[in-house]
Amino acid sequence: MSIRATSTQTMFQARRDLVVVRRIIIIIMILLTLGFPYVIFILISFVTKPPKYHLRAAIFLVDLSQTLIMIAVFKFCQPVMDVILKYKRLVSSRVQPTMT
Repeated sequence: MSIRATSTQTMFQARRDLVVVRRIIIIIMILLTLGFPYVIFILISFVTKPPKYHLRAAIFLVDLSQTLIMIAVFKFCQPVMDVILKYKRLVSSRVQPTMT
């Protein structure tokens, strides 16, 4: 009986570890995908003169990747998601007085 319970606990732990690894890989892929053009601009600047507005494009992509990372963290972290949804419900359930 205890052998089966240990194996169930081990399977539960392994599934939880795989979920964490999957989330980490998703976040790393977002950073690599959106950070790749930034690296290309840096490499181009070593060899030739970079395009006219290369820093604007690079900063835009860095900002975009940070935004997507924050969304991913909020989606993956259940306590943070609960707080956001609770606040959203509180704001939407308030009665707004009107003047007639």
